[in-house]
Amino acid sequence: MKLLWKELFKTGKLKPIEAAIAMGLCFCTGARMGEVLNLRIEDTKTVDDEGKFLRFFIRSSKTDPFCKRMETLNLPLSIEQVIPIGEAVKRQIRGRSKGLILPELNRSTRMASDYITRYARNAGIETRVSLHIIRFLSSF
Repeated sequence: MKLLWKELFKTGKLKPIEAAIAMGLCFCTGARMGEVLNLRIEDTKTVDDEGKFLRFFIRSSKTDPFCKRMETLNLPLSIEQVIPIGEAVKRQIRGRSKGLILPELNRSTRMASDYITRYARNAGIETRVSLHIIRFLSSF
């Protein structure tokens, strides 16, 4: 994960960086890629509840597409492995008050997957990397 994260950020290009952030959010929260790509700045807040969290409200998910109940993702900002992801999300939001957190990917899970797969090969990772595997690993 770390090797792929570094490879995506090393490019300095917006789309691979957003793919890295999306991958990190999926890994740390267990969210689906579609849920992460639909997160909006105006639905985000920092919460101090026995530690600091970045809380995202999900407008639509695979299990609740019409948003009948409010679901949240909580990203703990104090865990060492999560800190780089939290900082990257804060950088994405900085200076903006509305809109998608990851606008360059244009809500396209396919585009995010393609960047992750391509840069995994560039990083020398020979095993197949998929967003479902990353999400699955977050449950352990």
